Amino acid sequence: METKDWILLLIPIVCNGLFIFCFQSFVSHKLKKSEKHREVIFDIINKLSKMVCENYEMIILLINECSPGFTPVELMKPAPFENLWNPIAHKTVQIYNYAQIHNVILKSKNISLDDFVNSYETLASFLGKIINKPLSTEDKQQIFFLITEFKNSTIALNTKLEQVLSKKI
Repeated sequence: METKDWILLLIPIVCNGLFIFCFQSFVSHKLKKSEKHREVIFDIINKLSKMVCENYEMIILLINECSPGFTPVELMKPAPFENLWNPIAHKTVQIYNYAQIHNVILKSKNISLDDFVNSYETLASFLGKIINKPLSTEDKQQIFFLITEFKNSTIALNTKLEQVLSKKI
């Protein structure tokens, strides 16, 4: 074989190799970028889910300590309720602020905090109306009902978050 034949044989092989290498590098870069994007979304939703779970645990503690089901209504005292409610309110505001920061990502995954926020606002507004007033039995029952609604909205929110997280795995 002459030099010309060798050149005609090797040029297509080298060109094809370079083309495949460039294509592989491009696809690999795209896959890494896509995986990093998914990982960022996963981390955001995972952190939000952890915050919601912490809030749920505090709500359950409040219910266990102050609810009519566990404590007779006449023995309920405002001090333990207030001490247990303040961290819940603080954590709920943190959850809301975190969700506002990552609103675009949460909307893209069809995660809405509307029910969670509405149930919190209903409960907080009711509590605001009865501050420094003696609580009647109906007030205490209404508080328990609203706390239960808030707990249920917390569970529903975490269910949505876990559904998105489970799709990742």
